[in-house]
Amino acid sequence: MDTLCTYFDRAYLPRGLALHESLLRHWRDFELFVLCLDEETERVLTRLDLPRVRLVPLAELERFDPALAATRDSRSRIGYYFTCTPCFTLYVLGLARTRRVYYVDADLYFFSPPEPLLDEHDRGSVYVHEQRPDCPGFRPQDGRFNVGLVGFQGDRQGRECLELWRSRCLELCEEGLHAGGFGDQKYLDEWPTRFDRVVVARHRGVGVAPWNLADHQVSVSADGSHPLVDGVPVVFFHFSGLQAVIPGLFRAGFLEQLSSGARVGLYRPYLRALTAKARLLRRLGERRTPPLGRMRKASAALPSLRRLLSNVKQGLRRRSLLLSLGRLVL
Repeated sequence: MDTLCTYFDRAYLPRGLALHESLLRHWRDFELFVLCLDEETERVLTRLDLPRVRLVPLAELERFDPALAATRDSRSRIGYYFTCTPCFTLYVLGLARTRRVYYVDADLYFFSPPEPLLDEHDRGSVYVHEQRPDCPGFRPQDGRFNVGLVGFQGDRQGRECLELWRSRCLELCEEGLHAGGFGDQKYLDEWPTRFDRVVVARHRGVGVAPWNLADHQVSVSADGSHPLVDGVPVVFFHFSGLQAVIPGLFRAGFLEQLSSGARVGLYRPYLRALTAKARLLRRLGERRTPPLGRMRKASAALPSLRRLLSNVKQGLRRRSLLLSLGRLVL
């Protein structure tokens, strides 16, 4: 059995539920630890009683790691969430009944079995995937590697690397650019030079994301069951940057152009999954939960006309607008 961990608050509930659904579909044997970043998320997930999920309240992690809790008042909410990433992963590694742990962002979605990444990780202690610096969407300040999925074996190097990451984030970690780099992510750049058992993903289906789509040819399998990237199955896709323009209208961010293959093979299935999870939450009494989750601030629910027009303009120029009408996504 493989162990994975993630975290999210109420704003990411539909995305977290979609991630779990995709794991059930493609990951043969796993346990998913979920750090509940607010009481509402813990309440909803407790009620859902999802299979292969173990809930961890934020207070429990803070008791386990007082140094993490000590940073809370000095960080923004998102900065504190990012600080939790290595701390929670280290917590889970100590509890795991398997030899390795994968941290996964809640906005990942798996489209095929994870064997390619598992086989690659077997060759070392730490597993990372690149942003792909040769792509037009790459920004050097974001770091060479993406933190969307990171794996650690429970051996000496795996633990030392994870503990180093924790110490870096406890020292400094904020949303966006800061003196230490970019969020919790740029710290990964130093790992290959400090540790000789870091495995960098080579499979084309691992680490596909909006910022590197220009480097890929996305299509759909002959039977229509799953997306392909350069002719091989997409293992997972990172749906970072997907945002609601207005109810029912979405824009895919971090890309220059949304190809028809990516629209049909990646974004349509994901938006259908999000819409289904939003319906599920509404049936539970979460009546105002849209597919991308609740807005964290009430003022953000009504974007200014200028911002709305800017989003629509960019979406039209990049062909990245998606319309969701119930189960129909265009």
